[in-house]
Amino acid sequence: IIELAMDFMIKNYDKPIRVEDIARYCNSSTSHFHKRFLAATGITPNQYLNQLRIAAAKKMLNMQSFSLAQIAEQTGFSTQSYFCSCFKKFCGITPKAYRQKMQYRL
Repeated sequence: IIELAMDFMIKNYDKPIRVEDIARYCNSSTSHFHKRFLAATGITPNQYLNQLRIAAAKKMLNMQSFSLAQIAEQTGFSTQSYFCSCFKKFCGITPKAYRQKMQYRL
């Protein structure tokens, strides 16, 4: 069930999916799925999904052609502010600061 869920999230991270959607896809109740995922991975399904989204966002931040709003939308975040909040939580810096930091490395 965990591999099935991870595969589903990898293929659909860019869409507005919820834990309920993933659990339903795996033919499981939301609470049962959440507990099993956490026990197997050490992180919640939302944390895993956000990690996937942040990884994709990092790649897009290296391309100047995408605005933060576009990146948020294309990586499945509901709003730009939620994207920025999650990015800072996972990476320790804002997306804008990350983009600037990466520019100096090139």
